[in-house]
Amino acid sequence: MQRAMLKWNNVPTQVITEGRWVEEGLLGYGKKDVVVVIPGNPGIPEFYEGFIKSLKTKLPTETPVWVIGHAGHVQPPNNLTITMPSDSTWTEHYSLIAQLEHKKSFIKKYVPEDAKLHLIGHSIGSWIVLHMLEDDSISKRVKKCYLLFPTIEHMATSSNGQFFTKIVSHIAFFLIFLCWILSCLPISLQLFAVNIFAPLYGIPRKCTKAVHQLLNPRNLKNVFRMANEEMQIVKERDDHILVKHADKLWFYYGNCDGWTPVQYYRNMKSKHPNMNAELCKHGYHHSFVLQFDKEMGMECSLGPKNFLEKVIDSCPTIFDTSDKSFCCFNIENNKTYCCDATEFAMLSSWVLITVIVVVVIVLLLVGFCVSCLCCVFCRRHRRRYQGTVYGREYLFI
Repeated sequence: MQRAMLKWNNVPTQVITEGRWVEEGLLGYGKKDVVVVIPGNPGIPEFYEGFIKSLKTKLPTETPVWVIGHAGHVQPPNNLTITMPSDSTWTEHYSLIAQLEHKKSFIKKYVPEDAKLHLIGHSIGSWIVLHMLEDDSISKRVKKCYLLFPTIEHMATSSNGQFFTKIVSHIAFFLIFLCWILSCLPISLQLFAVNIFAPLYGIPRKCTKAVHQLLNPRNLKNVFRMANEEMQIVKERDDHILVKHADKLWFYYGNCDGWTPVQYYRNMKSKHPNMNAELCKHGYHHSFVLQFDKEMGMECSLGPKNFLEKVIDSCPTIFDTSDKSFCCFNIENNKTYCCDATEFAMLSSWVLITVIVVVVIVLLLVGFCVSCLCCVFCRRHRRRYQGTVYGREYLFI
């Protein structure tokens, strides 16, 4: 696996590849296929490492897999003399529309014109992929688009969307401020804390570096601001794109997704009955890259399922009420069950917020303790360096 910060559209952006590097082009023999992954939000490629590793095992050796990060979601390392465009150029470099143009420019610059392009979009990446097809110079090269947990309609009215707009967006500044405090501590201490506390909230240790990138205050600010734009822009489904490119599209909806509920899948199939769309029967979550990256990478059952399978494997089941259309996970019993939107939002959306708050509080306590012991005005500090006087004996009177 290779990774680097490449610069195009004047924005240094992280790219991760499994197979040949993007600047090497494709091999002169074998199939001329290339797989490009457009991430969700946050658009940090390191979250997708396990996914593309698993995916690559099912592809021909000469077929590379490339993950393109979102502009502004990963900052360049301090040892590189690379500068990012200022936040004042948000519309030009970091907005949702700018991210779309950013991905189109990457395809035109790095993907050979004779290559067969396979696009994989996750979450808002699916919306980006759909709108990339409106560019004829790109759509003619695309062989297939795989849209995973696609947020392509009514994001703000979904349960997670409502939770974000009513709660998270109002405390975003506070969370960014906490991350700024965290960033003042040594990097080794930051990584140690993330490595300790993230698994307690269902985030595996393999995602430590990616979570650390997310906790960068500037990255998190861009993530929140882009999410706000998503709520405003992604409303009606773009059916004209779906009709025009139906033969190139494959949708994979979750059966326990707070961003794309099962009803969105049903609406899709009702409007486009012949659309190649599948409803997950495995209980994979919207953020599958955290726990189900390998399983999703190995997913190859692209054929439609019969009606009975969908009823049994989807929420609500035939035994639940209609409001229990979401899938919740019981950690104690290690079981999945159907729940309502309120319970799902409380269980799933507070994870990131809780991790950020707990990590920052713990690190602040550690930092204050270290500062106290090193303070020249501290009695314990003076005793440590000057010795403690327990009493005096006067030998001479």
